[in-house]
Amino acid sequence: MGRGKIAIRRIDNSTSRQLQENLEKGVVNNVEVDVLKLRRLNVELHLQKRSLCCRILSMESQLVSLAKDSENEFIQKIKSEASILRQINEDLCKQVEDLQVSRLNEVGELVYLRWVNSGLKNELQNSTFFTSDISSSQLLLNGLILLYQVMKLLNMVALKRN
Repeated sequence: MGRGKIAIRRIDNSTSRQLQENLEKGVVNNVEVDVLKLRRLNVELHLQKRSLCCRILSMESQLVSLAKDSENEFIQKIKSEASILRQINEDLCKQVEDLQVSRLNEVGELVYLRWVNSGLKNELQNSTFFTSDISSSQLLLNGLILLYQVMKLLNMVALKRN
């Protein structure tokens, strides 16, 4: 523009006024064109902004649905693990009961063996002193009755657990 002004000064005044007015109109027109371009650009930016806002809202809703899906998957995974742990717990409880029954049977056997041992020991002591002693046979009979009752109780406990 500076060159245009210098060129205008060399030309006579009437022509220079017209040129100057035209240049000013051109400059005004250029500014108006620039303003229009900027307004158009502003509108385009607003449209892009609106489009991006819509995309962001869409992505947020998708993110929420994905979060719900992953939360549901997490809950399902926890439920399946809880189910597995319940099954393992039931198996372990059954094993514990089996071990208790086994221990009760072993205790019963131990009681029986101790009773037999004491009976045999008593018979040996009595046979060295007296070969026919009624009290030792009565003791043996009482021991058998007691052993029968203990075994009966152990079997009842084992049946209740099964």
